[in-house]
Amino acid sequence: MLNLLIKVFGLTDELVIGFDDTIERRRGKRIKAKGIYRDAVRSSKSFFVKTSGLRWLSFMLLTEVPFARKVWALPFLTVLCPSERYDKERGIWHRKLTDRARQAILLIKRWLPELDLVFVGDSSFTFEETRRHLGIETNRQWSDKAIGRTTPGLYGMFSVITMVAQELSKGGNLKIRSAIWYDKEVATFSDAIGCVRQSLWEARSFQTSPKEVEMIKIPRPFLECLTDTLCFVT
Repeated sequence: MLNLLIKVFGLTDELVIGFDDTIERRRGKRIKAKGIYRDAVRSSKSFFVKTSGLRWLSFMLLTEVPFARKVWALPFLTVLCPSERYDKERGIWHRKLTDRARQAILLIKRWLPELDLVFVGDSSFTFEETRRHLGIETNRQWSDKAIGRTTPGLYGMFSVITMVAQELSKGGNLKIRSAIWYDKEVATFSDAIGCVRQSLWEARSFQTSPKEVEMIKIPRPFLECLTDTLCFVT
């Protein structure tokens, strides 16, 4: 994933990589690795909010996305950080967040020995787009293996969609949708995911079927309007 991001965005020499932890709010007895943590989104300096969930440490390539004209954080590595209670019950040495971050940094350096890497640890990266558009915290997996696959995959999907949207923008196929009360000059992630959906659906929907019974004649403007509405529904 990281090598693909470097290729798509034409990065050389120095890479800036941000890392941050986030809580995926999950409940249920079957979710074993969950813990009780401070909810950084809902808490403030004077108000402390606790939440039950899974703690993830995500590493993101910080690079300017041309179609958005700003720097985006593109996840390429996401690590589950089980609670201290989870490790204690299983007789496992508990690794703190800093220990896991150090291990991941060394791994990334081994991946890219020829590049200069700058790591930025901060709590200012938010994961709102993945929650809103990709279903983080709405999945129903409860087994350890399913959890370990699904959430990192969804974070990685954010980067995949961004890369596909970047390729679409080169051909002028990235639409910028706006409303009367909200005029946009540059594309956002909602535009990106909608256009990626549209390109995938059109490639499949507009193929000629060998069986006439599978074909239903409807006006093309109506079909395009329907497709456009569904693609940008979120």
